[in-house]
Amino acid sequence: MTKLGLVAVTTLALFSAGCDRSDVRHARSQAREAGQKAKEDLKKADRKLKEGWERANEQTKQDLDKAREQAREALRKSEQDLEKARDRARQSSEQ
Repeated sequence: MTKLGLVAVTTLALFSAGCDRSDVRHARSQAREAGQKAKEDLKKADRKLKEGWERANEQTKQDLDKAREQAREALRKSEQDLEKARDRARQSSEQ
């Protein structure tokens, strides 16, 4: 139900319960305040969610960079080990 619908239903309920115009104005004011509070809460939650995603994305990026560097280092070591094995094979075949 929209806010306007809620206000209309609340107004009707107050009139049918015998409330006067000041009660209706007060109820409308409270409904507006509740709507504003809900909007503010939604914006705050949205901002927190966005900040959380940004932190998670940054952490993921850092983790990927670290993994990439580890993979490069492992590849360098494997290449060095392979070169050593080739040198040993050459030396043993020469003897």
